[in-house]
Amino acid sequence: MHRWKQLALVLTLAISSSLASAETIGDLLFDNYLPNGSGGWDGVSFFSSELTAAVATGDDPEPGSWAADDAVFAEQVIVQEIEWLGLFKTGYEYVAEVLIMDDEFVEVAQFEGLDFEAIETGETFFGLQRYDGSVELPDDGLVLDAGHYYVAVRLENRTAGGALGGGRNVMLGTSTGDPNAPTNPAGLTEGAVKIPAFGYDDWTLISDTGQDPVDYAYRIYGEVVPEPSALFLILSGVVFARRRQ
Repeated sequence: MHRWKQLALVLTLAISSSLASAETIGDLLFDNYLPNGSGGWDGVSFFSSELTAAVATGDDPEPGSWAADDAVFAEQVIVQEIEWLGLFKTGYEYVAEVLIMDDEFVEVAQFEGLDFEAIETGETFFGLQRYDGSVELPDDGLVLDAGHYYVAVRLENRTAGGALGGGRNVMLGTSTGDPNAPTNPAGLTEGAVKIPAFGYDDWTLISDTGQDPVDYAYRIYGEVVPEPSALFLILSGVVFARRRQ
């Protein structure tokens, strides 16, 4: 990273920390919710994204499953919070895992054992509770250079003894996945999944599993790291405001 970018990043973090509202974390950087859907999803599409006994395999019970979708950032950003739409089985304790990959599905960062918020809507589908999920990334967020990424969240449930538990979690779909569709959410590709229990040991676009192409409902919040000229204007404004106080 160039020296000026390092300075910009440090100052952006400092300014964000001092000026951020207590109610929100950062700005909306990416929105994959369906604008004309039922609460942001298409009402029919979903896929398992969980580390539970339901998706364990005989050879290795730990891989679980993931449902990811892609996000494009035109500038360097700091990812601070991720929201999603899901269904889960109530009565179980969960923690969240976050996985961020590049456009070749190579891991950039993974966070495990995270506390998360789940706001239940009161709707049930297939015996699972519909909810709006959100999780904050630790250590003031993750810095990503401009580029094309895949983002996934899943819920983990274990018994008191540490074995995988009987909870369930699925991510909700948000469109046909057709980049030419007028209602298609942001991104460049359809959603991608990984579920060894069904024979998909590697990341696979959802249509390549025999299902219709869909996206998955994610929103990403954070801060854009400003270019040097923009950073100068921001700092000048902060200094001016403090002098007026």
